[in-house]
Amino acid sequence: MQADFLTSSNREDILDNEWNIQLRNAVVNAFSTAVERFKQDGGLRFTWLRFLPEIQDEFFWPVAHEIVRDLNRSHVLLTATNGYRLPAQCVIAPSFKDDDGNPLLAEEYLGGSHYYLSPLYDLPTDTRHITRLGCCVMSDTQFLRGLQNMGHRIREKQSSWHETVCRALIGIMARSRSPYPEIRKIRIIPLSGRSWVSAQSVMNVFFHSDVSGVPSDLGLQLVDPRIKQGSFQYQLLQALGVRRADPISIITKILEQHHHNTIPPDLDSLIGHARFMYAYRNSVKLPQPLILRVMSDKSQVSLSRDTYFDFPDLQCQVKLSAILPSPAIFLHPEYLKNPDWSNWLRDVVGINTSPRLIDGQLSPEFIGIHNVDTRTFLTVLKEAWPKWQQTISQTAVSCLKDTVVQCEDGNMRALKTCCLKRRSLKDFSDLPFISVEYPDNASWDFLRCLDVVDQVDGKFFLQRLISLKESGTNDVEQVLRIYRQLGARFDECSDLIR
Repeated sequence: MQADFLTSSNREDILDNEWNIQLRNAVVNAFSTAVERFKQDGGLRFTWLRFLPEIQDEFFWPVAHEIVRDLNRSHVLLTATNGYRLPAQCVIAPSFKDDDGNPLLAEEYLGGSHYYLSPLYDLPTDTRHITRLGCCVMSDTQFLRGLQNMGHRIREKQSSWHETVCRALIGIMARSRSPYPEIRKIRIIPLSGRSWVSAQSVMNVFFHSDVSGVPSDLGLQLVDPRIKQGSFQYQLLQALGVRRADPISIITKILEQHHHNTIPPDLDSLIGHARFMYAYRNSVKLPQPLILRVMSDKSQVSLSRDTYFDFPDLQCQVKLSAILPSPAIFLHPEYLKNPDWSNWLRDVVGINTSPRLIDGQLSPEFIGIHNVDTRTFLTVLKEAWPKWQQTISQTAVSCLKDTVVQCEDGNMRALKTCCLKRRSLKDFSDLPFISVEYPDNASWDFLRCLDVVDQVDGKFFLQRLISLKESGTNDVEQVLRIYRQLGARFDECSDLIR
């Protein structure tokens, strides 16, 4: 009978009059009332959602809209804890369940007033109707927030739970175009010491490996060895930046600490760093020069390139520790308890075995040598010259030339005005000879670079003329002979004559 009021005689058009509108609007209350009865009916309790109207007709569309809106404001959905809640308070997590179909997150970590929908609903069939009412499908963001809410409780979960969660997180990372900062905040990384950290600490976290002798003071943390390679946990940690503890990564960490001077000022620590690098020197291409911080014999930390040591295996005639004054720094003798690495300390680490140059200039400690006899000074210079000759500056060379030394006759003269008593000059006893051992040895040839005369040439005769002048001789004939020699050899010493 009511249908006759709603439709025209040909039943094709809905009569849009006040009576019909009132009848239409009454459907909303009738449906909501029926739902309350359905909730008590065992057969309809979880299936009534299938009767939610889906109407495209322009006249009846408000009915479907109002029914959904009315139910959305009513406690009509049963939660997993057997309480009825507003649809917007209910959550389903189809993508975040364990292998038994249970949610990965306990309800207490959902945050706010949110509750899991009862598992008795037929989600494969009715998810569309449930979400129409406003039930929330857990998003990636909500899942991550829930894991953060768990905090330290994460560590209490079984390994199977962690494996499933890590698989879910890998999926989130695959779907995300952002650097997933929320994942990096979760304490999801188990360490071998039973503590858990987040990926924000990943720069210091490494997987276990076969590398031995890793220094314990680098702040490195190792992942629980029970995390097997190939597992979802392992894959996730790799994606977050955890690396294997290989020699390259360990040495990189050591070099970073030495570069930024964040190392502990401890002798054992510094030796341990050097020993690790020495042990794996053939596995890693070390930077050259390798500048490490080392411990001095005065228990002060210094750079290796600024540090000296008298290595016992080197046959040096002069011990630098006996002649170099402060600020010369010497290596702690504990380093030499392992004599096998002496060459490495010298050639790679750069521990000095002769006076150093600083940007081509003489170092303060070399300039500051006091009370050293000429023979000792020249011996030190001879042993240093092979290392100096490629990098010494002209300023430093000039300084050495002007260094005052004592000659055999007891007089003090600038080095550049002296002679080396080689076989070809021995007959000229009045020359200002410097006193050195085995002057004919080729190791003294470098003195020519400092204008020391060591052979009969133009420079020699010029030196002879200067010596005669200083002696006040009246031997005119001898002076004339020297001038004739200088004239014949002018090209050999033109710069000096001018």
